[in-house]
Amino acid sequence: MDADNKNPFEKIKPGTKCAKIFFTSLFFCVSLLFVLIGLWKTVFVLLLSAVGYFIGSSKDIKSDIAGIINKVTPQQKKVEPTEEDKQIYNRIKSSVEEIKEKLESNDDKSEEQEKSEDKTDNKAE
Repeated sequence: MDADNKNPFEKIKPGTKCAKIFFTSLFFCVSLLFVLIGLWKTVFVLLLSAVGYFIGSSKDIKSDIAGIINKVTPQQKKVEPTEEDKQIYNRIKSSVEEIKEKLESNDDKSEEQEKSEDKTDNKAE
């Protein structure tokens, strides 16, 4: 296998001597970050480092970002109501209309009662 085609991470596979040194150094640096700057700042630094690695290793950044977004966000599916749903909707709609009519008729009756009370008050004076 040519050195050009070799996977660069082949040397640091877990269990190899290089991996022991690499991961020990890596976790030592991360632990120093925790101690020196705190948890959330360390998380922020590691997150930005991961984003930088992603951008640096990407050959076509637009398609890679689009692929990540498509994995993270669910695809929108159009939901069609069933016949039962339509029947329930129509029943609720007719009930709401009936209630509106009753309220309007009660309002009309109360207005008429107020007018008649005003007339009787005017006659009493």
